[in-house]
This record gives sequence, C-alpha cells and structure tokens, in this order.
Amino acid sequence: MSELGLELEPKTFYRGVLLALRAHRRLFVTEGEPFHGAFRSLLDLTEREWPKLAREMRESHDPVFGVFEAADGMILEGMIALLIALRHPMVTTAYFVVGRAQAATELDEQPHAATFRRLGSAFHEQLAPSHASEEAAHG
Repeated sequence: MSELGLELEPKTFYRGVLLALRAHRRLFVTEGEPFHGAFRSLLDLTEREWPKLAREMRESHDPVFGVFEAADGMILEGMIALLIALRHPMVTTAYFVVGRAQAATELDEQPHAATFRRLGSAFHEQLAPSHASEEAAHG
C-alpha cells in the first residue's frame, strides 16, 4: 500500500504519473503496443502501492485490440489538467505543455510524490524512445 495506506483516485494517479514522467521526456507516443505495454508494466508496479486501483485499471483492458481504456483516460486527464497536448495532425504524439521545473514543483505538492517519481521513471523506461532531436530542443 501507499505511504498513507489509502487507495487513490484515478485522476490523482494520472496527474502524478504524468508530472513524474515529465522529468524524463518532452514527448511520448500515445498509442500502439509500446504505449499500452508500458502502461501494463506501470500497472504491475502500481499493484504494490494501490492494488484496487491497478486491478480496476487492468479491467479496462480490451483483449481484442490490446489497449487499456484507463491509458486513454490518463491522456484525457493530462489534457484537461493542461499538462499535455496532442500534436496536430499527429494526435498520437503527446507533448508536455508544462515545463520540467513546474512539473517538479507541482509533483512535490502531490501526496505520494516519491512513489510517483518511481512510477514515472519506470513508465519512461518502458515507453517507446522519444524523438531525441525534439527532446534536446525542448528540454
């Protein structure tokens, strides 16, 4: 269980993971096996902290298409919270509109910040490689 021993709302989870992910990258692809596989791995890690949340998110898996509805929920929540935007016309690539320093400050204000840092780092490692040239240009 988490450091407070409480379950977490999906909205809080999505925001925490995205804020922590921002420390590692500027862009990420929001579809396909690499993204949904990384989300599956994220849920495996989340199981230790918030088992009910992880179980509910796993139940959103569509075995026919291999996607998680909860992963799409994370993208939508990131857009609502003005943390990410989808690049047009390639709406499969999300970029952070929040800067690295601002994301770190907001993450520090979240409960479970240390856990989200660990989850964000692991999610980053599982996601497909980002566009290196754009990463360097946008820090």
